[in-house]
Amino acid sequence: MCLALPLLVILGLLSGQTGADMRPHDPRKFMALKFGDQVADHVLLKLDMHPLQEAFSICCWIRRHPNSAPYQYWFSYGTSSVQNEILIRDDGVYWILNERADFMASVTDPDEKWRHHCVTWDSSSRKFKVYYEGVLIGTVTHPSSRKLGLGGKIALGNIVAKNGLVTRSDYIFGGEMYRLNVFSKALNGTEVKLMAEDGLCSDVEEQYGLRRYIRWEDVLKERRSGNVTEIDAGCGPRESHVIWDELYNKEYYNKVLTRDLLNALRGTWDHLENFVGSTISEGFIKYFKYEHNKCDDD
Repeated sequence: MCLALPLLVILGLLSGQTGADMRPHDPRKFMALKFGDQVADHVLLKLDMHPLQEAFSICCWIRRHPNSAPYQYWFSYGTSSVQNEILIRDDGVYWILNERADFMASVTDPDEKWRHHCVTWDSSSRKFKVYYEGVLIGTVTHPSSRKLGLGGKIALGNIVAKNGLVTRSDYIFGGEMYRLNVFSKALNGTEVKLMAEDGLCSDVEEQYGLRRYIRWEDVLKERRSGNVTEIDAGCGPRESHVIWDELYNKEYYNKVLTRDLLNALRGTWDHLENFVGSTISEGFIKYFKYEHNKCDDD
């Protein structure tokens, strides 16, 4: 069994996880939310916004669908005194601390494709930055250095009024949302670019730990209003076990690794999906064949 430990260590390294981090994913994290086209179709959150008061980043994958609403807002945060603390539309219009920003010229028309959106705010610099597909498309210097207002509500799929209700039929989002994460820091351009370039199914946001204040997997657990449904984003663990079945038939695997160990590894399929079945698997076979020969020589 001289290969058992190297195999587990390398699996952990290649999947970006080691030790205690080698734990199963919550399968619901691979689900997106699809919003209907009625006022009632939204998610309303009441959270402590203190961690976001001085700086924040809001990043999300959005798939836009044309609908009858002229202004499609997918994220909003408002208080009883200021409705437009944070508003994010899917066409390049934003509000930050009641100031409007328009970058529509840099955002594509609805095309039914997943697009990465991210905005950052830092009260010390008074800079509000807007990123689309990982690229900085606009910066606004706010006239005030005030902090984010507290005591309000977040609405996903529409905007929330000063009274805490969602009532606007002209602000219905009606699209799809995936991996909304809100960070208690202003991400820099490199961090946002990496998040976008890593793609829809990346886990790059998990590296921020507690700075990821609002997590997608937690958003999915919140109560929804109207027609807001979970749909498969296409990022979950694949069910095919062809590679493992082939491994059982490899003589040098059967000699070194027990069936019990292979069964255990099959159970951690979600950690292996990034490389099993890819070109890396050929390198794996060559590596373990070499290691097996070394064991025979020993």
